[in-house]
Amino acid sequence: MTAKRFTIGRDDANNLTLRDEGVSSFHATIHRDGDRIWILDENSANGTYVNGITVPPVGVALKDGAEISLGHDTTIVVSFQNDIVADAAYQSSSDQFMEPSAGVAPVGQAAQSSFPLALVVGLLAALLVLVVVVGIASHALDRGSEKREAKKETTPAVVEISTTPEVVNPGASQTPDASPTPRTQNDQQFTAPRKLYLQMNQQEQTDFIEQQARHVSLMMGNRPYTFNEEVLRYIKQYVDGYARRVGNNSTRLWAEDMRLMFGRAREQYAPYIISSFNARGVPPVVGIYLVVVETEYHNIPSENAAGAAGLFQFIGPTARGYGVDPSERTNVAKMAPAAAAYMAERIAEFGTDSMSVALAIAGYNRSADSVRRDLHDVLNSENKERSFWTLVANSSKLDHWFQGENIKYVPKFFAAAIVGENPWAFGIQMQPLSTYTEIKTQPSAGAME
Repeated sequence: MTAKRFTIGRDDANNLTLRDEGVSSFHATIHRDGDRIWILDENSANGTYVNGITVPPVGVALKDGAEISLGHDTTIVVSFQNDIVADAAYQSSSDQFMEPSAGVAPVGQAAQSSFPLALVVGLLAALLVLVVVVGIASHALDRGSEKREAKKETTPAVVEISTTPEVVNPGASQTPDASPTPRTQNDQQFTAPRKLYLQMNQQEQTDFIEQQARHVSLMMGNRPYTFNEEVLRYIKQYVDGYARRVGNNSTRLWAEDMRLMFGRAREQYAPYIISSFNARGVPPVVGIYLVVVETEYHNIPSENAAGAAGLFQFIGPTARGYGVDPSERTNVAKMAPAAAAYMAERIAEFGTDSMSVALAIAGYNRSADSVRRDLHDVLNSENKERSFWTLVANSSKLDHWFQGENIKYVPKFFAAAIVGENPWAFGIQMQPLSTYTEIKTQPSAGAME
């Protein structure tokens, strides 16, 4: 089974909701990629700790027995097991913790808990079950040493994360998916969120975009990106546009139903792109969402006015420079490695942190030389951040090409990634696009519809 994400926070939209005032609305996430399982702090107010050490921006790998501390009085004990663990029950009426399956150790003594009795989420492979024992505890936080010492005095609720692809949260209402798409063999059963993006109010949408944009930035590089209000407005206008296209049943280029576009992406192209970018050491998220911005996964055979063609919109000389004959620019098996090599060079030039990777993405559209010139023109000797957003804030100093087209490019990239990595929030029934790694279908040369 491919990677999935398990969210933790105080908001009811999370997979695990914690009634702890020290926990942020969207506090942390647990991820799985192959055999690797790790936790990320989602820029929470009070931080996340594993075995007493602060979780850094790049996250921390989780091992059997690890203790995750967050909020004022919450501890999560992680246990990996080879067998599906039977449901454990909590009897609030008698304040007794019923005997769990073998290998699940209760933390502390009895006390009432307001947590859900069980959350069953399709997160891990069939023979790997992560049992998270959540205990209400009293903690003393020493920020100087970045350690938390817990007096485990209460009975935990038990949260099972197993292969059952369903979320069970007693008493919580669910919103049905809007216009569901047919499933492929890669797809799992997905449970809709309580509130789809278009059902959120403006502030909820902005908060959602900020949280998910930070997550995308961590997928791009080794530190989280900072997004101010102006940047979020740029990204939001494109997220809004994509969201309104879900279920419109259009097949017209740049207005196509997003379900159709992502269906084509995951079935024909994403596995090739992910494999090629991984082979070059480039974050796959860069490749799969560059293509959304460039062609929305239409493998266009004819050249445009600039002489670009194919899924990646290479011009002939650039394709030849990366070992692909210009006549084969629709051959994705050849062009995906070429695009990965091109981006590897741009990232080596600009840097591997997420802000520098965003500049490299801008360079894919505008050329690396132009981005360097833009930075020179706006940074000067002032103490300004070296980022694409600095270029946006100073766009009046740049040429009309930047103001008319390039200013949109990176915000559209983030918007596409937010939708593709959170399809459940937009009524699209699929896993995050970055998880489709298995090549099952030969890519089609395709044509612009």
